[in-house]
Amino acid sequence: MASGVYAIVCQNGHLYIGSAVDIAKRWGHHRPVLRQGKHHSSHLQRAWDKYGESAFRFTVLQECEPEELVAIEQSWMDTLQPEYNIARIAGSCLGIRCTEEKRAKLSAANMGHPGWSKGKKVTEETRTKISAAKKGKPNGLLGKKRPNHSATMMGHEVSQETRDKIAASNTGKKHSAEIRQKMSAAKRGIALSPEHRAKIGAALKETYRTPEGYEQRVRVNRKLQETWGKTPEAHAMHLRVGREIQELAKTPEGREVFARAGHIGGTISGHIRGHVNRGIVNPKCELCKAANP
Repeated sequence: MASGVYAIVCQNGHLYIGSAVDIAKRWGHHRPVLRQGKHHSSHLQRAWDKYGESAFRFTVLQECEPEELVAIEQSWMDTLQPEYNIARIAGSCLGIRCTEEKRAKLSAANMGHPGWSKGKKVTEETRTKISAAKKGKPNGLLGKKRPNHSATMMGHEVSQETRDKIAASNTGKKHSAEIRQKMSAAKRGIALSPEHRAKIGAALKETYRTPEGYEQRVRVNRKLQETWGKTPEAHAMHLRVGREIQELAKTPEGREVFARAGHIGGTISGHIRGHVNRGIVNPKCELCKAANP
């Protein structure tokens, strides 16, 4: 039978409207699930259980081309206002709500069942067939400009509540040794351009020129001291951090920040040599207090 829009009509005058490419086959799909009590429309299922199968008839409202199905179905739904359709928009699940009981059942039923394609490997023969089937067909995205999601989110501020939630969800999480090795291997050998390095350096200097930024750097330095000398990478990083802070100390802005922080001693490099590197905490030093709350 041709494609079109159909209705399942109950003897009480209430009805369910749907559409299908093959109308006769669709009626054959509805009846078994209604007999099993598993129809997706709970309204239609309850009426079927109450009045029985003999109280319902299947009728074709209009035949149409497949590409017109959704529009014509919506037109019939707007006209007849079917009582047994939960979703009021054709071709959509909008309006269908699962109860907590149903959610729990779905969760229990799917628990332990991975996705159908998870872990499956496609054979070379299948790959060849897929490639041959797509050869010569135009790419659906060819010539289309992809949306710039980065530009859309630029300037978007995350609320403190959301930040706290993200922090709480990630607290205590640790990457496995295998994942860490993969991350390290993926970044190894990637060379930053001089322009990129200059931008990162400028951004870090601006950060270090604030009391908060400097306090954060002191904390990082304290953390680095825990791994001092254990690996060549840690040793090199520690030296680099110390040099960056010492370079900052040579600038008027750096000395001003240091003075505002209330350090007794004179220079940031003196703080690094006298306190951080030797693990000494000066109770009169505000920076030491910030680094050791």
